[in-house]
Amino acid sequence: MFPALTELAKESFNKMSFDDEIHAGYVRSADDMLPYLCTTINVVQRLLGSSTITIPVAAKPGPKSSIPKAALWTFDESDTPEQVYSPSHLAGMSPEKAAHIEACRWHFVKLITVVEYDDADPLDANPDAQTRGREYNIAQARPTETFVGKILDSQPRNFVFIIRIYRNTFHIQRWDRGSMIFSDVTDSDDRTALNYQKDPSMLVEFFSRLPLLSKEGAGYDPTIQPLRPFDNEVTLMKTMIRSYRFDDLPAYIRDLVKFSMQDVLDPPSPPLPLYKVAVPRKDKPRKKRYFIVGRPISPPNYLPIGDGTKIFVAFDLERLDFVQLKDYWRPLTSNAESDIYKQLAKRKVPNVATLRHGGDISGHITLNGRPLNDFRQLVHHRLVLSEIGEQLNCYQNGQSLCRIVHDAMIGHQRAWEDAHVLHCNISDDNIIIVLGKDSKGKETPRGVLINWELAMFRPQLGAKANGNRTGSWQHNSALRLQYPAKPHELADDLESFVHIINLSALQFHKHNLDPEELGDHLYLNYLNWGTRGNVIAGCDAKIESVKEGDPGFELQDIPENVNLSAIIKKLMELCQEHYNSVDHDFLERYLDLPEEFVKKTLRGPSATDHDNDDKAESSNAKPWSSPLSSLVKGSPLSTHTKMINALKEVIGRPGWAKIDTVSDQFVAAQVDE
Repeated sequence: MFPALTELAKESFNKMSFDDEIHAGYVRSADDMLPYLCTTINVVQRLLGSSTITIPVAAKPGPKSSIPKAALWTFDESDTPEQVYSPSHLAGMSPEKAAHIEACRWHFVKLITVVEYDDADPLDANPDAQTRGREYNIAQARPTETFVGKILDSQPRNFVFIIRIYRNTFHIQRWDRGSMIFSDVTDSDDRTALNYQKDPSMLVEFFSRLPLLSKEGAGYDPTIQPLRPFDNEVTLMKTMIRSYRFDDLPAYIRDLVKFSMQDVLDPPSPPLPLYKVAVPRKDKPRKKRYFIVGRPISPPNYLPIGDGTKIFVAFDLERLDFVQLKDYWRPLTSNAESDIYKQLAKRKVPNVATLRHGGDISGHITLNGRPLNDFRQLVHHRLVLSEIGEQLNCYQNGQSLCRIVHDAMIGHQRAWEDAHVLHCNISDDNIIIVLGKDSKGKETPRGVLINWELAMFRPQLGAKANGNRTGSWQHNSALRLQYPAKPHELADDLESFVHIINLSALQFHKHNLDPEELGDHLYLNYLNWGTRGNVIAGCDAKIESVKEGDPGFELQDIPENVNLSAIIKKLMELCQEHYNSVDHDFLERYLDLPEEFVKKTLRGPSATDHDNDDKAESSNAKPWSSPLSSLVKGSPLSTHTKMINALKEVIGRPGWAKIDTVSDQFVAAQVDE
């Protein structure tokens, strides 16, 4: 296609040849390959008038390195600060400044080309694996997922292209949140289809076409647009931050805004990008509302496959206040979280987050829908919540912990009884502390239950009984860990609240376990796993602990621990009573299940059955019952009442200390796996 460019490339590629007969000693490592490839790619793109520039980045060895392989990084000069792609700007900089610039690269890189020296192309070595358009297990991608995960975490991308160049061949990978696809490697019986040593024109043609890709064609999310520092939207947000309204916000919200927006009034150089995000209106999804976001406040996902959840502090350009924006990819078969929140609002459920706007992003679906390697087709979902809260572990004392959990349990109860929704993912990450003011103007913390993406409507319970648990492993009920094919029940969620309190006591209150004993306890009760029958099960110690009503530790016998010790003891007794009412022999049927039984017998109604909830509430409708209700007649966990009453009673007791917590004891815990 470009004869002159092809000859230029061939000359460079010959110097990289690994053919012993012509190897002239130019290349001894992947780092040695980078200059030849880099020069060729830049010349190709410059001659075509492209604004892209490619730089070599050497590998940084180490088990936690974000750059595990030598690579070429391609940037678009038109929208990337020069300091990011110009190595000369790193000379003489402080380590902190250099680290900031290197971190910025992840936010601007357009394409990464991974270069291998010692490794032959795995597809070239495995002709049986070369199926046109096939999806591959992530393990076969080796270190590439590190690059992809960082890009997807740092940029508004729906998918990412990665090029992998080997000794003589190359191939293209396309990653989205659902799976990864390799480019075709073979052409009938001709094994030279992507051999750039024999035919350099293919690699040249790819890099010549790269600048022609639209932003959307390169995987960028068209519903998210970058903002410049002096755009009207950014100026509007700066004005609000300078106002008294911002000073009136709780300190933790101001700190989150400063972190997320990179101190927008005095940003570092170069600044990380800000974005204008479109979110479907909750009442008219085809119309949009717009928000400004910076970097996420949630931990990075690291691996590309999965829901890719990002949480932002966002500025509402309509109401001119700060809110929480959540962006993730949900399975097509699951309930839309925004629909859950709408149902909760319709039933006036208290102590849950308030949906401002949200819905699925039209047309954003992962490419691969075939169920190979357990990959699922995912759809992009985005929602905005009015509340910005602190994490549960910021509670002030034991009484505050119990009060916040009590608030969340009230919300959970009302959701179950009034909206017919079960959360199915109770954990400390999903309860936040929101500061409000009482009638006297005093700041009062309130527990709010969030993250309803795994929630199910009553008619759906049992639909996820396919051997795959939902929710946090540590906070899952012991029965769910032992029998993952067991339908999820109200009792499972209620037990999860108990584990939240127990783990909080272990982490922040004085107890009788030294660091080694604490590590052993955490591992045996909350972390370990194994196999039972043909399913993964875990935490044998946890189920024995619940059966005995013994948490496996004791708080120190000091006055400030009396009330917290009492509620731990009472809640464990309620769980023990529940387990005594369960027919454990019956539950054995949920092990060694034939695949067809797991898929068909345990699958409940479809995800759209909640549309008929209103009809089910008519006076003629039969009362709903759990799939296992016959096993737990009279159980204290068949309703919320006993747990809520126990918490309410202990909260009102005298003797609580204003400060009874200690520094995080999990830091010193020695977990031996």
